[in-house]
Amino acid sequence: MVRKPTLVGEEERLIAIARNITKRKLAEQAIERLAFHDTLTGLPNRRMLGDRMETALAASQRHQKHGAVLFLDLDKFKHLNDNFGHDIGDLMLQEVAQRLLQCIRAVDTVARLGGDEFVVLIQNLSIDAADARLHATTVGHKILSSLNEPYRLQEHTHTITPSIGATLFLGHSVTAPDLLKQADLAMYEAKAQGRNTICFHTK
Repeated sequence: MVRKPTLVGEEERLIAIARNITKRKLAEQAIERLAFHDTLTGLPNRRMLGDRMETALAASQRHQKHGAVLFLDLDKFKHLNDNFGHDIGDLMLQEVAQRLLQCIRAVDTVARLGGDEFVVLIQNLSIDAADARLHATTVGHKILSSLNEPYRLQEHTHTITPSIGATLFLGHSVTAPDLLKQADLAMYEAKAQGRNTICFHTK
């Protein structure tokens, strides 16, 4: 905004210059979304998950309440892709993402790491480790039950199951990358036990 030159005795006037920045703002929001979200499912991606985990660790440290990380891998997903095509595989991943979101609270996070790997970050559990583990187990079984329900994709019904690895955390005792490794190892243990189950990381 600038002052318009005036003669002596004239009323003072101002000139305002306005620009429509809606398009620029929308473009900036789109770029930010691409940086932090998975394009197929709309879930937070690995980068945003890392940020959320750091925040969760700090909150856990501050309140001395446990949290949990669940690492999910879809059993025989490659078989689905190979036999029915990537279009069906993509639809399956999108449906799995929606079902996972229905299994958690608003404070928790579901992220897609890539492929058929998902992570559920559960915050603000109990001070007591046993209670926290029980809560995480309950969430895990809720996820198993939900993902075991048949999927209607392009006029055909499909089924798929998850293997889930879980680990608890309290404060900064373990780093975010190491928590993911622990949950990943536990997931492979679930695979070894016959799939479609949940296993906790054992130190």
